[in-house]
Amino acid sequence: MKLVKREDLNKSQISEMDKMDLPKIKEAIILLENMQERSVQANKFVEAELCKQRIEAFKKKEKEKIYEELLNRQKEDREQLDIEKKEELDQFNEKWDIDYFKLRDKFEKIETQIREQQLKEFDDKREEVEAELASLIPKPSSEAINLNCILENMIKQKEFSKAHDVQIQLTNIVKADQERIKNENQKKIQAEINRISTKHENELNAFKLKMKLAFDEYKKSRAIEYDNLVQKYKNRIKDLDNSQKKELALFPKNVNLDKIMNRNSSKISNILKEEE
Repeated sequence: MKLVKREDLNKSQISEMDKMDLPKIKEAIILLENMQERSVQANKFVEAELCKQRIEAFKKKEKEKIYEELLNRQKEDREQLDIEKKEELDQFNEKWDIDYFKLRDKFEKIETQIREQQLKEFDDKREEVEAELASLIPKPSSEAINLNCILENMIKQKEFSKAHDVQIQLTNIVKADQERIKNENQKKIQAEINRISTKHENELNAFKLKMKLAFDEYKKSRAIEYDNLVQKYKNRIKDLDNSQKKELALFPKNVNLDKIMNRNSSKISNILKEEE
């Protein structure tokens, strides 16, 4: 019987081999090894050689299948790591967005309360000052007192013509005094308004500084946690890349891994670039 070389194996047999999964291939190898042993024992060396060739073909296919499964598992591991990273980043953003809106709402509420209190304080103080000034009985000036005395004497002496002139002069003095007192009262009110306004401005500036410090601390804490999260996944991606390369390096030297390694490492490289 003529021996059959490996390259002369039936194409349909190779095609069938390609369709078989790894357990079936392992099962076929065991069956062929048993057949080979029986053929050797029966001195049927041609059949043994055929079994040997088939075993070699199946073992090569077995290595290819094992390698293929390894590559698929490594790809799934990388994809799973990418999913975990995106999920954790989403959770990170959701948490810190909630914290931001809570902080914003808190300070908006405080600012509204401060402005309402200041408006009430302003109105109350203005009314208080106006009421206080209105209750004061203005004292006539010394000039008005002197003119009033002169007017009374003129009336007693029946010098009515002169009394008329003094009365006109006194009326003008009283009007001037009233205008002066009115201006003085207005200045007092304005001074109190300025004092309250300055006090309120200082309160708002202190509040805004406190709010700025709180948001700066928020941004700082968020940035630190984000950097830690990114670094964690950089480390995990690097560790996974190294471990996968070590796994692939364990395969026999006669298996050409370079092309597949480049293809399957590209995704990890892309992830690392995204983080930079």
